[in-house]
Amino acid sequence: MGQLTFAEVIAMAQNARSVDDFESEAGKFIPESGFVIFDEIDHGAWLQKYGLGPKSLRWLFGNPIIAVTMIRHDPTAGLFVPIELLLNEGPDGGCKLTYVVPSSLIAIDDNPPLLAAAKRLDDKLEALMVSVLG
Repeated sequence: MGQLTFAEVIAMAQNARSVDDFESEAGKFIPESGFVIFDEIDHGAWLQKYGLGPKSLRWLFGNPIIAVTMIRHDPTAGLFVPIELLLNEGPDGGCKLTYVVPSSLIAIDDNPPLLAAAKRLDDKLEALMVSVLG
């Protein structure tokens, strides 16, 4: 996955002359997976203070060009994009991955265009998980 901050996305949008310019500039940072990490929260780092040792990372990731396909149909979709994912170290040293299927949060009302866009996001997320996890 690529890496972008929200501030960088906003700056790109403000500096772009058009939607095409914005998408072209943002596209330079978006890899083949279609996703960039916007932020990482290292829960494990502070949980150690409580004697909770496993590593635990929360990622906020997504793609502003994908996000707009949903937000244009319902601004409240912005509450659930970017996507969140939690990576927890297991007792055997492995990793447990947890996320919510985006459409289950984004498209709760009768809004077929929103549901269709959210399901496309589900598919892109599933493809990413398959490529990472096999």
